[in-house]
Amino acid sequence: MSKLIRSNALSGKTIVAFGDSLTNFCGSSYASHIAEDLGVTVINAGVGGNNTYRARDRFEADVLSHKPDLVIIGFAGNDQAVRRDDRKSIVPIEEFRANLLYFLESIRAQGGDVIFFTVTPTMPERYTPWEYNIHYIYEDGKVLDRYCDCIRDLAIEFGCGLVDIHREYDLITLDDYMLGDGMHPSDLGRRFIADLVGSYLLARYDNVNRAEMTVNCVDVSGNVLRSNKLVGAVGAHIAIPSPAIDNLSPASEITNETFENGKTVEILYK
Repeated sequence: MSKLIRSNALSGKTIVAFGDSLTNFCGSSYASHIAEDLGVTVINAGVGGNNTYRARDRFEADVLSHKPDLVIIGFAGNDQAVRRDDRKSIVPIEEFRANLLYFLESIRAQGGDVIFFTVTPTMPERYTPWEYNIHYIYEDGKVLDRYCDCIRDLAIEFGCGLVDIHREYDLITLDDYMLGDGMHPSDLGRRFIADLVGSYLLARYDNVNRAEMTVNCVDVSGNVLRSNKLVGAVGAHIAIPSPAIDNLSPASEITNETFENGKTVEILYK
């Protein structure tokens, strides 16, 4: 990653990092790295073990009370975790989406911006399954993949910021980027997340290495069925899920792309 610089556009703004243990880390959290690198103040509202049910209970006090200009939201790991007794996720994906949408709409109602990020994957070779009767990589991580797709789809549909941490982690060798539990990022991993989120913030708000990409859903005749504009840092990676369109099926469920300014991506529907 390139070295981050000070942000002029975000100077003096109220920024809240809202999430679970990926946000919570004291001392060297990704939020503290961003604050130092960009020269901004970031309120760390991460709580380890949180899912979006619990986060809703503290949302008013920990987020809205600050009247934030920008909220960076990172949940999914604890939501998607599967219980041993019934083999179901702690927060069903439909309710997970509804909770994220509640956060989004409430923050926007106060005039704030929202950036979502997808969460890190888990390393099977380091992870101990069914500890505390919970499994975090059930179905070899496919459950977590679906929750990350939910985040991506919501962010794209509602024009929010999106930093695809999960996709970026797919492209690196995880060994040095994860702790021994196989679930949480190491110091190097948190630095990596901070670089990705910080680069996005500079691209979006300071126009540093900014790339705008268009995603068009088209039918076999070339008619545009849906069009979305995405903003990211040049070179950032993103997995784009194919949205549901009535009575049509996409040629592929996921399109993996790299941000380039002026790029147009087409998702074919039949």
